[in-house]
Amino acid sequence: MQIGDFIGVKFPNDNKVYFAEVKEILPEFKCRFVHSGSVYTFKKYPDSLEVAETTGAFKPGTRTNDVTLYENTGEKVRTMLVPNVSSGSNVGVTFDDFSSYLGTVEKTSPTLDIRFLHSGNSYSIDMDNIAHRAGGIYDGRKVLEKNIYASGKSLFSSDVAHGAGKPIPEGEQTADEQPSEQSEEQPTDSDQPAQQSDDKPADHSDEQGSQSVSNTQFLFVDLYPGDLKKKSTDLMGEPAWDVLVNAPHFYGAILKAAQGSKGWSNDHGWFNKNWPLLKTVGGDRYGATWFRGAYLFLNFWQSGKDQADNYLDIIDAAGGWDAGDIIPIIDVELGNDGSNGRPRNRNNDASAKEIIDCTTACADQIRSKTGRQVMLYGRGAMRERSIKSRMGCDIVWNPSYTPTIVLHGLEAWNLDDIALWQYCGDGKAAIDEKKLPRSIDNFGTVDISVYIDGGRKPDLASLLKRLGIGTVSA
Repeated sequence: MQIGDFIGVKFPNDNKVYFAEVKEILPEFKCRFVHSGSVYTFKKYPDSLEVAETTGAFKPGTRTNDVTLYENTGEKVRTMLVPNVSSGSNVGVTFDDFSSYLGTVEKTSPTLDIRFLHSGNSYSIDMDNIAHRAGGIYDGRKVLEKNIYASGKSLFSSDVAHGAGKPIPEGEQTADEQPSEQSEEQPTDSDQPAQQSDDKPADHSDEQGSQSVSNTQFLFVDLYPGDLKKKSTDLMGEPAWDVLVNAPHFYGAILKAAQGSKGWSNDHGWFNKNWPLLKTVGGDRYGATWFRGAYLFLNFWQSGKDQADNYLDIIDAAGGWDAGDIIPIIDVELGNDGSNGRPRNRNNDASAKEIIDCTTACADQIRSKTGRQVMLYGRGAMRERSIKSRMGCDIVWNPSYTPTIVLHGLEAWNLDDIALWQYCGDGKAAIDEKKLPRSIDNFGTVDISVYIDGGRKPDLASLLKRLGIGTVSA
């Protein structure tokens, strides 16, 4: 058994089969039940499982030996040319909110039709990986991954389990398994429980949808000169870095370094002052558990190459890159559209081609001069202009102020390409504040992002690698 496998569980005195995704492997192991989002921790014995921890209906101490294991083969579904699945194959589907469900293939052409095991609901997935089910919550939503799973077998033996891989017949479904407004497609955030569930949703503080945030969260703030002003007449804010560095779960900050070509903007020395301060305040943590980053806000009507040169010159003037710094970041967004009475950003006039050309030229120049990968920030511009290009970038920082992360607009990318999720903007967020903070005491309300690692549990080692820490010589 490994992370990402599924199990089908029958509890004592209950005829229903409940399906869960394996989220962690510890001395015990943790699962998320897909119909409700509830999280159970089990102890595994040679011939049974015992509930160790949960807030669901089946209390700690409950044992069962009726457990079917569906193992992820590591092979992706292929339906073009020579399909590698057929009717009856088990497939795990991950949607664009990172929720994963196990189903069986009904047909492979012209669409891939999958019937989910725990409810019997069927979806058709087209060649563009868009899911279709009239009235379904995931109708029209993006499918991020389709993985092949082995035939079900008993968790306690090598025998294939009776009935494995087959949905419960429609006539045998009980009331709380019938498709409803909150069926298996409903994103399973703990503050939005499934109705009529026998399995009460857990307050799983280490999960967001099916995306594990982990017990040790890796949080970052991002600031520009106008943030954290004490008075409206101040030219710039004065971040209390000594407060942030001591705030639980915060691992650093990302600053706006530049906008546009040389001379286009003036931050009155704000970046030049705060860039070295961010390193100094980290002390021994810098490069180990404290990091800094710098982003360029791109003007689409100016030369991408010139803007890259200006960005790198500004960083050099402030002391340059060091070993504890995140890879360069390009901020690609349309900006204010003028509807709120504030000045309209000219980026709103750019076409898809202009955005692609400018961003690609910028990314290429940064990579050429630094030898480092480049991170893309943004989603709305790509969504509004239907951009399907990676524009020379390698990894993504995704702004999505929603209860679960949304990828619409990032169709050129997949789950594993997202490194940072900006879930909070100026102290406003849809996610439960018990899960992720919206502000820092004595620091202020700012944008906050959390490091994620696809469908895996984030850890410091993967953060260091994916954010490019240590790729600059000290």
